[in-house]
Amino acid sequence: MAKITVCMTTAPYNGVLAQDALDFAMGATNYGHDVSLLFMEDGVFQLLAKQQPVEGIKNHEKRLKSLPFFDIETLLCCKSSLVKRNISPAEIEHDITLCDTDTMSDMLCQSDHVVRF
Repeated sequence: MAKITVCMTTAPYNGVLAQDALDFAMGATNYGHDVSLLFMEDGVFQLLAKQQPVEGIKNHEKRLKSLPFFDIETLLCCKSSLVKRNISPAEIEHDITLCDTDTMSDMLCQSDHVVRF
């Protein structure tokens, strides 16, 4: 099936886009697609632990931890996005690979579809 990269670009509790992105990614695996997540821009805030969910929005941290059950194992995070937002890689508790712009570009070029939330 198709290789899909989902670009996570919004903060976790700033509306429903981050929640919709995870719903889309998890749903795509049900159809046999190979799904990867790329956290960039404000999407890197999704990787910080112990955030309080807003009422009516699912707990983002728990959902990220469930990704392996959906066979979503490729998680990349843009290094420059972390630096611009003063986030240390040590603050990220998820099993994620830090990448530079060249690696991100390669990943996007190898994808059949790129979806940005």
